[in-house]
Amino acid sequence: MSNFATWEQRNLSVDNLRLDPINPRLPEIMQGENQTNIRHYLIDSFNVLEIAQSIVRHGFFPNEAPIVVKEKSHFVVLEGNRRVAALQVLRNPDLAPPGKKATYRALAREIDTAIWAKIITFIAPTRLDAAPILLARHGDGQISNWKHTMRMRYLAKPILDGANIVEFSQTVGVAQGDLRQAVIEILIRQMLLESDISETEKELYTSEEFPLTTMWRIVGDVAFKEITGLDVTGTTLKYTIDDATFLSIIMQICSDISGKAPIKNSRDLNDKDSRRGYIDSVLKPISDRGTREPGSYTPKNLPPPQPKPEPRKRQARSPQEKLIPESFDVVTGHTKLDALLAEGKKCRLEYTPFAAQ
Repeated sequence: MSNFATWEQRNLSVDNLRLDPINPRLPEIMQGENQTNIRHYLIDSFNVLEIAQSIVRHGFFPNEAPIVVKEKSHFVVLEGNRRVAALQVLRNPDLAPPGKKATYRALAREIDTAIWAKIITFIAPTRLDAAPILLARHGDGQISNWKHTMRMRYLAKPILDGANIVEFSQTVGVAQGDLRQAVIEILIRQMLLESDISETEKELYTSEEFPLTTMWRIVGDVAFKEITGLDVTGTTLKYTIDDATFLSIIMQICSDISGKAPIKNSRDLNDKDSRRGYIDSVLKPISDRGTREPGSYTPKNLPPPQPKPEPRKRQARSPQEKLIPESFDVVTGHTKLDALLAEGKKCRLEYTPFAAQ
């Protein structure tokens, strides 16, 4: 686990902070977008106006300092994207989405936004080091908890980028089984996004509000896995049935849990017998078959991988002015005086400002 107490704290320019392009709040279609589109999406979707109003009324609380990471030449916000977006549009209302600029201009007139030209931030060594904090701050029961899909997206991302599942599990304190669940759920979402189904179905089944937890009760059940052979290796879903059949089964489940019969309510799947009865009915066509053709799915358009952290470079220290310059090369022949001159070359002038007067 990262030693958070050793993280550097630094005042950074609000205007130059980058919103996270792989923020788990962003749906797949928004992952990797430019700063303008990310800012507009956060403002339109996640109560940024309420945050801006709170900042104007009460100020920016020190305990809400963003967590950032250095990637290439920019500091990217890992925790606090909505707060930073709020500060950015308060300082420059023209960054707000069309139709909302006037609202932020009116807010900005109520306070001198110059006081937020720079804010204190915590600099995480890597994204992975910040993961335990983000998962804790956005877990169930927290003020700003992530929806289920957001949490699954966050947990699956490092694994899909090639992280070792055992090491990642130990770092974030999440069971390997839960990480595998996250990867399977996100890959199924991506399969639906890339499949040749109607846009209406695609929008419904990949909505942030779609009950993925209900789907997992089905596809994560031992009976479902035994019949379909569903498993995951790296970024590939594998199953012991052909691709078309597997997709049709997933589509049937999505249709059923979207509120249609036979699953009118997720509670219909709470008990084991009801769940197994539903699985048997959905999988009966393939259970009756003799031979099967195994299939697999590897996404074509996964969101961009997390940028790899660059080694932190130590800043070059500026030359320190000494009480007596090193270039003052004089030998008086007087032992004590020469000793004093030698000591003067070691003393920094800033620590002895009156010694030269």
